[in-house]
Amino acid sequence: MIYLIDGNAYINVAVNVTKRMLFNDKSIRDDYYMNDIFNEGEYILKETTRIRFRDFCLSYLISMISPIGNKVDEVHIVFDSRSWRKDYIRSFFTDKAVDTKFEYKSSRKKDNMIRLFFEYFQGTLQPHLSRKAGINFHRVDGMEGDDLIAQLCETTDKDTIIYTVDKDILQLVENKEKYTILVTPKMMTKHKKVYTTSKSDVNEDFFNLSNSDVAGGIDTVVESFKNKGYVNIEIDPYEILLGKIFGGDKSDDIPRLYKMTPSKVKRVVAYLLEKYDGNIFNKIDDVFNETSEDYFIEDCMHKMIEINKISDDKEFLHNLKSQLLLNIKVIRLSTAMIPESIKSKDYDKIHETREYHKFNYSKLIETKNKSVLI
Repeated sequence: MIYLIDGNAYINVAVNVTKRMLFNDKSIRDDYYMNDIFNEGEYILKETTRIRFRDFCLSYLISMISPIGNKVDEVHIVFDSRSWRKDYIRSFFTDKAVDTKFEYKSSRKKDNMIRLFFEYFQGTLQPHLSRKAGINFHRVDGMEGDDLIAQLCETTDKDTIIYTVDKDILQLVENKEKYTILVTPKMMTKHKKVYTTSKSDVNEDFFNLSNSDVAGGIDTVVESFKNKGYVNIEIDPYEILLGKIFGGDKSDDIPRLYKMTPSKVKRVVAYLLEKYDGNIFNKIDDVFNETSEDYFIEDCMHKMIEINKISDDKEFLHNLKSQLLLNIKVIRLSTAMIPESIKSKDYDKIHETREYHKFNYSKLIETKNKSVLI
C-alpha cells in the first residue's frame, strides 16, 4: 500500500495552524519572520515560528498516517511547480477568438512570505524525513502536485491512499484493479473525510487480504479512519469529472461551458454515463490521441446542442468544441494530458524507474520524538 500526500496542502495546513498559535500567544509579535542578518535583503522564520512549525509538521504527518501505520510500504510527498496549464490556457486564448476567457487560479490570494515555511521544510525537514523515515519527495518543473499524484497512481499496482484538500483528485478514487481512497482534513468543514467509491462494486481482495493481516476488505480500512474521526463519503468519480468538465470549476477559475446550468450538466452527464458506462476515463484520455476516433466528443457536442437548442452556426460550434477540449485538457488528471515538452528526465525517473525508498513508520515516530535535534 502507498500513501500519496499533497505537499502544498500539507504545508499550508501546518502554516495556518502555526500562524494561529503565534497569534494567540501574546508574548509574540505579529510578524512570523525577520531579517536575515547574514543575507542582506533576505528573510528567515523567527526561531519560535520555526520550532512550532517543525513540531506541528511532524505531529500532523504522523496523525495522517497513523490510521494505517505499519501497513504502508511507501510514502510520497509531492509539491507544485509552475503549472503547464497556465501557459497552455494563455496560448489557447492567443490562438483562438472565443467569447469566454479565463486565467487559471487567478483569484487565489497569496502571502509571498509563506515561501519561508516551504524553504525551511524543503531545506531542513525534507532531507531528514527522507533519510530517517524513507519518505519520497517529488517536484517536477511545469507540473502541479495533482499531476504527480495522478502519475504515481497510474504507475503503481499497489492500493493507494491520497491526502489532499483538492477536490479535483476525487476523479482518481477507484475500486477496480486496485483501490484508491482519498482523505481530507477539516479545513473549513466540520469533519475530516475519507472518500470511497460505491461499495456495491468492492472486491473482497481489497488491500491484498490474503497476504496481510487486514480483515474485512475496504470496510476495515475505512473503519480505521473513521475511528480517528473521519466521516466516510461515497462518490462516483466519473460523475465528478464530467460535472467539472461541463459545469466548470470555480476553485480554479474554470468557467462552465455555454449555458450549462447545473440541471443541464446533470442531463449531459447522465447521458454519457449511460452510454459509456465504465469506459469514461479511457474515452476522455483518448481525446487528444490523433489515431483515436472522435465519437466521444461528438456525443458531448450533440447532447449540448440538443439541450441548449443551439443553432447550426459553424464558427460558434467550432469555438464551443474548442472550449470543451480545453476544459478536458486542464481538468482531467492523467498522463495523457501532460504536454510532451515537460516530460523531462526527472519525470522519467519518478514515473518509470520507480526508485523509491521503503517507508519506516517506527522511524517516523522516532523522528518526532527527537525533533529538537532537527
